[in-house]
Amino acid sequence: HSEDMDVILFSPAEAVVGYYNLNLQVIPEEKGQATSTKLGEFILLFNPWAPGDDVYMADEDKKQEYVMRDTGMYFWGHENNIMHANWNYEQFERGILNISFIILDKSLNHARDPVVDHSKRNDPVYVSRVVTAMMNSKDDNGVLVDKWNGDYTDGVDPKEWRGSAAILKKWYNEGFVPVRYGQCWIFAGLVCTVLRCLGIPVRIISAFNTAHDKDGNLAVDAYYDKYGKHEQVNGEGVWNVHIWNEAWFNRRDLGSFYNGWQAMDASPLKESEGIYYCGPSSVTAIKEGDVNLAYDTAVMFAKVNADYSAWIKEEDGTKKRIYSDTKEIGKFISTKAVGHDEREDITDTYKYKEGSAKEQEVLDKAISKLYEGGAMTEKYKAIAELRRRSSVKPSRGPELSGKFKLEKSPLVGQDINLIFVLKNLTSENTAVEVNFNASSILYNGRQIKDIWKDSKSVVLDPEEEKQISIKITYEEYEKYLQSDTMIGITAVGEVKKTDEIILVEMDVLLEKPSISIKAPTTAVIDKDIPIEVTITHDSSEQLNNCWLFVEGSGLIKKDIKLELPPLKPSQRARVQFDITPFKSGTGLLLITFTYDNFSVKASHNIEVETA
Repeated sequence: HSEDMDVILFSPAEAVVGYYNLNLQVIPEEKGQATSTKLGEFILLFNPWAPGDDVYMADEDKKQEYVMRDTGMYFWGHENNIMHANWNYEQFERGILNISFIILDKSLNHARDPVVDHSKRNDPVYVSRVVTAMMNSKDDNGVLVDKWNGDYTDGVDPKEWRGSAAILKKWYNEGFVPVRYGQCWIFAGLVCTVLRCLGIPVRIISAFNTAHDKDGNLAVDAYYDKYGKHEQVNGEGVWNVHIWNEAWFNRRDLGSFYNGWQAMDASPLKESEGIYYCGPSSVTAIKEGDVNLAYDTAVMFAKVNADYSAWIKEEDGTKKRIYSDTKEIGKFISTKAVGHDEREDITDTYKYKEGSAKEQEVLDKAISKLYEGGAMTEKYKAIAELRRRSSVKPSRGPELSGKFKLEKSPLVGQDINLIFVLKNLTSENTAVEVNFNASSILYNGRQIKDIWKDSKSVVLDPEEEKQISIKITYEEYEKYLQSDTMIGITAVGEVKKTDEIILVEMDVLLEKPSISIKAPTTAVIDKDIPIEVTITHDSSEQLNNCWLFVEGSGLIKKDIKLELPPLKPSQRARVQFDITPFKSGTGLLLITFTYDNFSVKASHNIEVETA
């Protein structure tokens, strides 16, 4: 008789995820003492391949993309210039699974009641909410400290991170001290890593012109003085781009209509139930305006649907709502396409077509549900204010229109040349005073430093259009440019005869040096392959403090860090080296070039086969 025995385990779909002991108990047929022997341990995860699991996903290609793929991309920049960057999730790196469970064990929920916490770990709604809270350091000494601008010398500049494993291992190895620093795309990358590691399908979402509504009234106000300078008030604003996550699972708490993609945001921007996290909120609920549903659906709804209003604040403190058509909230909501390194637009999963009757119907529904949601006086005030605003929202300026024109985005180091087009919409002569303001800004809309201002008096004949040339020199902006290389320009035009005011805004995204990678698309394990990186610098300024960072999951065992000499104007730098892939599958070679306070990234996919 063979002494070998095969044992197949069938775990119920509602079993909690975590570490299990596997014991063999032998009970004699006749009377005698039963014996128990520990055979080992196993780890149980969520299973998107099992039809009974709440995270079940039928499409195999999607499972490969949203669970198994250990690299990905997010989208950033500006609605007029959408760019992509890569992120290494590294969920299969040694130690990451253990850290993922430690993250659950370090949560406030676990500290309050470990037994209840463990009993709920069969619910992806619960687990994803805990993970989202633990990614930021507010409230719970979570993984990463947020910092949105300023001095990063006591930590790591967020733009220098290229993957999740280094952050998670640093948090673990240094005794669970929060790592410094991170911003929205890094929080989203960490959520992807941990949830994929636990078996939950998840992806990164990028949305352009997203609203941050502090008051909970589905409205965002922007205040300017008459010279076009933006005033920061109560933290509200519109971000050029914001990044969060969607995870795929059933919503037993809401009903099957709300199954599927669930939005969540680990960036600590607003409290939920006294803790800094947001979601999971059903994307279906967001689209349908069901803002009363758990969790934080009203917050997510506002990010892509809030009413944007521009106001001029007079010197005596009075405010006047003015015409502005430059901010359409919630545009180009994007994610990585399944199986391809391309952008997939998913805006229609979050909202109905802009300006449609259905969109207005959903907004009215959302307002009504907020109104019915509680007896808090402030909430009633907020809703009343929103309804009042909808009746006084200015239509297109009846006398005047304006727009900025930029032929081509300049490189960092070049002057900015643009044209402001002003048009008289009336049949009478019109005198206009135009005030211009330019400032360095971050992608979250935060104004850092005024750079330039100017004023022009213009007289327009009936229906005449005039062009005003604007030049902002490199000498004027170089000291104030931030790592986002973005400059916000505003024009406030006032008709002297009638006091009509229009506001025109434009963000100029300055181009950085370009990187090209020459490398094979296929390779064999343990065989060297040559890599050539070329950095092209077309600007008139020298680049100093130049470094090249190279990493690649499955391609490079130890990251490469090379110091480069200063890059002179209109010069190219070429760097050559070999790498030795050590793991089969798709490897992502990630190149980061840093100089002064800026960074540029590029990537290249390599299919690695066994020898």
